[in-house]
Amino acid sequence: MQQRDLAADRIMRLERQMRVTADAVDEFATRVRHLDSSLAKKGVVQGIEPGLGAVIVDGNGELQDVKFNVDDVRTTDPARLGDRVLCAINEAKDKIQLIREHGLRDISKSVNRK
Repeated sequence: MQQRDLAADRIMRLERQMRVTADAVDEFATRVRHLDSSLAKKGVVQGIEPGLGAVIVDGNGELQDVKFNVDDVRTTDPARLGDRVLCAINEAKDKIQLIREHGLRDISKSVNRK
């Protein structure tokens, strides 16, 4: 009888732990969806070197706009302009990724503290 009580007690503790874990996973998933939704509404402006303009990338990493400083673009080497624009786009995407990773770390820390 005592072994049965110990087994039942252990099962109840394991079930509690499973509920706590499931709740933490649900909270993490909810907060990640909120982070992604929030990032989708934001954007990053990244300059095109050397002062040729800027690119705007949204929170999903999608290019939204390219703005040129017309006078500066007229005097730049056309063969290098494409590479400079692509470099700015990639830097903006990297910034978005860093923002998301930082947000995920913060979420993970706060969920793990509970």
